[in-house]
Amino acid sequence: MAQRAQSGTLVADTVTTIKFPQYFWNLVVVNRSTNQEIWVRTDGEDPAVAGDDSFPVLPQTQQAFSNGVLSQEPVVRTGGGTMVSIISSGTPSYTVWAAS
Repeated sequence: MAQRAQSGTLVADTVTTIKFPQYFWNLVVVNRSTNQEIWVRTDGEDPAVAGDDSFPVLPQTQQAFSNGVLSQEPVVRTGGGTMVSIISSGTPSYTVWAAS
């Protein structure tokens, strides 16, 4: 069950980062486009279209990802949030939802 969600439309070739202040174990990226891929990273780095360590979400599908950020920073013991960065060469609509 989703506990937080954010929707929007990507700007072509521009990274969009969605942040939630709470830590969630799971993220789902929904690609509502009929013809454009969305590329995803959850480790705090920027994705690239068809780039290394960037994972595709094909048109009209959704893909689940694990949170790539540590749940707690080991040295200072501050809690990590939840972040996913997405990009596309087009302007697809998306929804990102997070759940524990």
